[in-house]
Amino acid sequence: MRRAGIVIAMAALSLAGCERIFTTSPFSFMRRDPSTYTTAQLLVFAEDALASGDREAMAAAYELLRDSTDPDTQLLAVELGLGAAGVDIVLTEIVAGLATEGSDAETVIGDALGAFSDEDLAVLVEVAALLDAADESTAPTSDQYVFAAAGLIAAAAADAGGVGNLNPPPPGSDAEEYVNQAAAFLSAAEAILVTEGGSTEILDGFSGLIP
Repeated sequence: MRRAGIVIAMAALSLAGCERIFTTSPFSFMRRDPSTYTTAQLLVFAEDALASGDREAMAAAYELLRDSTDPDTQLLAVELGLGAAGVDIVLTEIVAGLATEGSDAETVIGDALGAFSDEDLAVLVEVAALLDAADESTAPTSDQYVFAAAGLIAAAAADAGGVGNLNPPPPGSDAEEYVNQAAAFLSAAEAILVTEGGSTEILDGFSGLIP
């Protein structure tokens, strides 16, 4: 974490006790417009939104952090954007679908990714750019890479007319760019999971969709 990030984090922790009173229920009626928050207050608001699991709250917090150039804040924005788009819900559906005997990976993944709205897909493409920018000076998790890759594959499928058109995607298309970035994210996730001794099973479901 950079020095600026440490200072901000310390400030946020020191203020959290009083500021959470004004950013969370049951005192929500006292909440100010989040766009007027100080940096420390904004981070508290964002962390609370993330912890709440409320997609609307995470979307609001994401909008306030999406332009940050601080790598640690960018990763927080990544988490918020992924949560706001409901990537965890979609991946849960994929895991359950792939575990069904006789399931077809392309169909399972395609159907699940089709649940994203156009607004969700726009956020997921932005999130991937944030993650790509942040990973030069921070250490993203395997989950962040996998979730962001899933979002990119969804965006690529929408652009190419379905997951069946992603291997290979149309040359020179946005889908091709998204697929290449998704492949890089999945490789990064696999490297982390192997190092940590984690399961790479979920990655196998995506392996047949991209080159």
